[in-house]
Amino acid sequence: MVIQNTAATTAPALCNITQQVKQAVAQSGVREGVCVVCSKSPTAGVLVTSFWDPLGHEDILDDLERIFPPRTNYAWQGAPEAAAAHSAAALCGRPLDFIIQEGELVLGHSQGIYLLDPMGGRDIPYAVTCL
Repeated sequence: MVIQNTAATTAPALCNITQQVKQAVAQSGVREGVCVVCSKSPTAGVLVTSFWDPLGHEDILDDLERIFPPRTNYAWQGAPEAAAAHSAAALCGRPLDFIIQEGELVLGHSQGIYLLDPMGGRDIPYAVTCL
């Protein structure tokens, strides 16, 4: 079973999708296995980071913008922001795997699952499946 969902952003952001993923695990009925979360956008990635300090999320976004600034000399001929977002999403990764143990998603005590949207102002489609 694959669950399709979207996360809406108004600005560059890390969108917390942890609860939606946990819900997908519960709905799947899988007791022991793997949960795969995948961004369906080439300009958005999936990552795991702490939910304790949202300022750390700003640091991640700032670092990615320093590494991949919007610039006009990308080989890709689209908008500079989209070109930079392609690179940031590729670095973070589009699919991410998680262990399911005793019907629960295995995460560290302060870990959350996030969609990275380096561009903002759009709906990011993603899919979750449990095997």
